[in-house]
Amino acid sequence: MRPLAWLVLTLVLLIFSASPAAATVATIETAAPLSDHSDQAIKATIAQVVRNVARGALAMGLSWVQVNQVLVLADSVSVRMLATDIKPAQEAEPEGDRNEGPSEPTPEPGPETD
Repeated sequence: MRPLAWLVLTLVLLIFSASPAAATVATIETAAPLSDHSDQAIKATIAQVVRNVARGALAMGLSWVQVNQVLVLADSVSVRMLATDIKPAQEAEPEGDRNEGPSEPTPEPGPETD
């Protein structure tokens, strides 16, 4: 009975000690003050915030980032990004959404002749 108990205990420890392949994922949200509401100021502020978030993600060891949300508020810009340490697998595109390059033009119907 005792060898069977050791075998079961060993199997249980192996099962629970095996580390699953898991990615580190973080949602990072930050804001920056907005000097004015011109398009140029908004774009520059968003670019600066995205750069800051990307640097922070890289400092945490997260090499892949994706912008989830950008909000332009009365006096600030808020950016929310998803960051992970592995690049997510690309989802398969539905058959109808694939862009396969330019299509052949359809000939226009000409005058009918009998």
